[in-house]
Amino acid sequence: MKNSSIKEVFKLGSQNIKPRRLNQT
Repeated sequence: MKNSSIKEVFKLGSQNIKPRRLNQT
């Protein structure tokens, strides 16, 4: 269960970081 939560957060974080990195550059 904990692994599932971390995976979900990682996916959301990856998507959030992708657009944020483009905005920062």
